[in-house]
Amino acid sequence: MVLVEISKYIFTAVIAVYVLVSFMGASIRNDKNRRWIYATQSTMTFIFHLLGYVILFLNNGNDIKYLVLYCFEFGLAFATIVVYDVIYPKSSKLLVNNMVFLMSVGYVFIARLDFDQAIRQFIFACIGIVITFFVPMVIKKFKKMRDLGWIYAAISFVLLLVLLFSARAYGAKINISLGHITIQPSEFIKLLFVFFIASMYNKALTWKKLLLTTLAAAAQIVMFIASNDLGAALIFFVVYIMMTFVAT
Repeated sequence: MVLVEISKYIFTAVIAVYVLVSFMGASIRNDKNRRWIYATQSTMTFIFHLLGYVILFLNNGNDIKYLVLYCFEFGLAFATIVVYDVIYPKSSKLLVNNMVFLMSVGYVFIARLDFDQAIRQFIFACIGIVITFFVPMVIKKFKKMRDLGWIYAAISFVLLLVLLFSARAYGAKINISLGHITIQPSEFIKLLFVFFIASMYNKALTWKKLLLTTLAAAAQIVMFIASNDLGAALIFFVVYIMMTFVAT
């Protein structure tokens, strides 16, 4: 079909527009002047998500299950943006939109590979979103969490060591099977990694602290490469670069 043939160009254009407006939004300080940025981000996110599932629907014999899953995922994305805006009106809408965009991209990719895994991923996404609603409250209440940087790093290293001996999924060691339950430690490590970097940069940043943080971050990235999870390694590298840039 024509739509399927030109979809790759549409996807490319959507991602290009999203990245462009996101960088523009980061340079605009006045939140009121960012409103069109937020609207464009949301529009590009929903276009990518919708187009992805329309293509999956057409390529799989018009199987309605893809459209049903799309509706649930769309509802979660919309609810996430709205609820975050209500609970945390001063939160970074750019960051929330980026999170929703990446989740939407992930939905499409996983549904293309394995529909059953896509359903499972959606369930965990729901659980994760609910948890993230409470994380800022917990951090604000328990301020000592800001000083536990090396504890976060230690837990991450333990999980990474377990990951190295876990089962392979699509060529990478990303899953740990506990009976009938399969979990991805990398998802927990991502959160711990952000906590670690934020804790290390929370107070005055010295060259010694910067060096130690860089070495610990590099070690985690290398361990992801050793497990053949190059996607996670790239994400961790970008997160480290961005957080270091902001802190310095």
